[in-house]
Amino acid sequence: MVGSQAGGAGAELLCAQILMAVGAVWTHSRPSAGMLAAYEADPELAGHRMAFTPTLRKMIDTLVAGALALASTNDFEN
Repeated sequence: MVGSQAGGAGAELLCAQILMAVGAVWTHSRPSAGMLAAYEADPELAGHRMAFTPTLRKMIDTLVAGALALASTNDFEN
């Protein structure tokens, strides 16, 4: 839907942003042994732990919503 509303450039931009988000969320959702130890030692830090699927789903929802808003204004170039 975004591609048809904004042309190929909008769809390409959205796909690139989603790919970047996947890599970032994957990396942060797989903590190192040291980070796991820190989460265990400090319960406040554990609250910042990132679950891959729900975090990525929310991020993609936000990216798509933003892309649709930009498509409605034809402002993908800026």
